[in-house]
Amino acid sequence: MATVIQTVLEKGIVEYSIVHMVILEYLIIADKTSALDMIHQLVPHLTRGTYAVHELSGLNRLSTKSKEKEKRSSEPLLIRIMQTKEGLKLGLVCLKHGREKDRKRISKCLKGQIMKLALNGYGCLFVICLLSIVDDTELYTEVVDELTKQLKELIFDKNGRRPLLQLFHPLCSRYLTPSDLVFLNYNVPSLVSKVNLDSKLDDVADKEHGGSEDTLVASDSKDLIKRQQELLVKSELYEVLIETCIENVGELLRTNFGKDVLYEVAVGGKNNFLEGVTDRIHVLHNAIACDAARPRTDYIDEHAFDNYHSSPIIRRMIFDCPAFAATLWKKALQGKCKLYADGFSSRVVAAYLESPDSRVKDLAKSELQPLIDGGILKPQEHKAEEEKSAMECSSDEWSEPKDTDIGDYAKKAYMDMKSGKLVVRFGTDRFTCPFCPRKKKQEYRYSGLLAHAISQSSYHAAKVKANHQALVNHLETDHADAATSSSMPVRHKLMLL
Repeated sequence: MATVIQTVLEKGIVEYSIVHMVILEYLIIADKTSALDMIHQLVPHLTRGTYAVHELSGLNRLSTKSKEKEKRSSEPLLIRIMQTKEGLKLGLVCLKHGREKDRKRISKCLKGQIMKLALNGYGCLFVICLLSIVDDTELYTEVVDELTKQLKELIFDKNGRRPLLQLFHPLCSRYLTPSDLVFLNYNVPSLVSKVNLDSKLDDVADKEHGGSEDTLVASDSKDLIKRQQELLVKSELYEVLIETCIENVGELLRTNFGKDVLYEVAVGGKNNFLEGVTDRIHVLHNAIACDAARPRTDYIDEHAFDNYHSSPIIRRMIFDCPAFAATLWKKALQGKCKLYADGFSSRVVAAYLESPDSRVKDLAKSELQPLIDGGILKPQEHKAEEEKSAMECSSDEWSEPKDTDIGDYAKKAYMDMKSGKLVVRFGTDRFTCPFCPRKKKQEYRYSGLLAHAISQSSYHAAKVKANHQALVNHLETDHADAATSSSMPVRHKLMLL
């Protein structure tokens, strides 16, 4: 198989999806040395310009089938293959398991192309991985600089906003689907030294074999928070983002994709790790509050408290950022709560009494308590709905299940699989997830099911998390033979996703 792939590489026909599938299949069954050799050979093909063949038009083309001279395109092949999931996987493999000089080569070939990647459905995941892995200050500064030049377009784009959100809240299940998380956790089995469910991405091959160890989102060499601050603050990206949000605050509040970026910028990212790094954040808080303070009659669109998108975001900001809650209260709500105590806007008002911060509660208690006593405001109606939403889509620490609960669930699930009560394997390399609903059941190869289990273990429902952690343990402990088998047939239809 290696000989066939070598011939394909020598001919330079690497841009086709079927070639990507074959190479990925080979990497799954190859040993460590062979897999690394294949990756090292592949990187030069992905980073240079592609050949574009232009056929002559008219009858002459049909009769002679002659073609013009091939011309090299300035666009790297890596950009073109991001149109498919196989192409994305191939790019991620080279980025994760390549040598340091391979990563530098990949980063340099993308100069001027980052924006194109970021706006692509698969390409934005590659940019996320690039920002998470590349540990060279100069290289990732170049990437951030390109993103900064067209920031407004990125913020309002469904895909373009994802690399920005990754910098504020890494691998958040609110912004990345389970499929996205599977892609970001995709690895070559023989190059993964261990699976660590607590890390953001998996460890990879040792440096002595030509791979790299520093591919985690939070590697040993750089603390995660310091890295995020370096990407956002030292590059001045955070300052530019704040100014862009101030200029477009009304539109950002009321759009499906822009509201998430506004939220992360306003609260300072996960766990408020950017709190206090700049005074301009108070200007943004004030801009949001001023927008909400305008009377309902002044709006062509809906009021910020009534809008489908802006109302939940403002509510979340009140919960997660006491400084914003205080500003909003003084600018928009103090003395006016009765106007917003019913309908959709009541969710925003009630957030002050439901806030986990006692200072925020004290701000509003004297004015809101009479509304509650009079039956006008009913904050408890929102509480159950909010908790359910948080468990489904939030990755904040306060919604995490207890470790003891996860351990109990995982132990029972593991024993059920080990005893055969739950069937996982039903062939040489045929697996299924016993925890997926019947409608979603599908066959997997060993590596595919392992990746599926890792991604699902990031969910925040205790039982779902525990079951899939147990599945990872069961696969690695009781079915390790499937991971090292070199006689597995090529079954592309069973590849993950």
